[in-house]
Amino acid sequence: MKSLSFRIRETGSLPIETEGWLPEAFFESTLDQVLAHRLMVGNRPASVGELFDVRPVDGEPDRWFLEGDLRAVHHLGAGMSRGHLEIRGSVGRHLGRGMRGGTIEVDGDAGDRLGAAMSGGTIRVGGNAGDGVGAAELGNPIGMTGGLLVVEGNVGDELGRGQRRGLIAVGGDAGEGAGFAMRAGTILIGGSAAGSPGAGMVRGSIILARPPRRPLLPSFRFACRLQPPMIPPLLASLRRVTSCLSMLDPRTSFDLHSGDLLEGGRGEILIAAPGV
Repeated sequence: MKSLSFRIRETGSLPIETEGWLPEAFFESTLDQVLAHRLMVGNRPASVGELFDVRPVDGEPDRWFLEGDLRAVHHLGAGMSRGHLEIRGSVGRHLGRGMRGGTIEVDGDAGDRLGAAMSGGTIRVGGNAGDGVGAAELGNPIGMTGGLLVVEGNVGDELGRGQRRGLIAVGGDAGEGAGFAMRAGTILIGGSAAGSPGAGMVRGSIILARPPRRPLLPSFRFACRLQPPMIPPLLASLRRVTSCLSMLDPRTSFDLHSGDLLEGGRGEILIAAPGV
């Protein structure tokens, strides 16, 4: 089958749950089978054909395009391991949750829990995102374990909570508790963060292009000023995906703060040094 384009119809405010509805699951299906697949709308099932105008378009068979106001559509791309989702509009919660591979691109905003517990693949959101981006699932301490997650706008609270590996890049500002309890990986924020970045972090790196909006926790200690050797290759790799961090100079000096000292002090928060 060719690529498919889905334009959402008027559905009201009821949530539409799409878990398991993935390009890879319908790679060898007919168009009629795709149209007949049932999703939950509130507490009732409805077919894809009832909810979307669907048409084949030129392109790879595991590439889907979704258009319209998708803010009530949740769990798109959850568990995805290959293929490509391109979303032209804003989308709801849990986009790319548990994603293992493939690519998701959004030209609008995304809701809470974007890329929660993802382990591979690439997500790029052109607008803003909500709370819990790349974070652990509720009740689970393990967050993102791999892949690349880019939000070109602002994000909410608990960015990368429990992160183990992978890269999260944010073009704008982050809310409270960025990198809370992270164990490894990298968070790069092109703006600033609100209170308590890195609280409870064991290892990993949080990089801030601007100072946080409140002082760091007292369990972080200034170590030195340096030009981290990881910054130039990190920015070079991101340029292949997004331009939202192009304002960062690879030669920027950073103030290194070690912490969280309550967890051994092996993590680091790097804050771009002013006027250097």
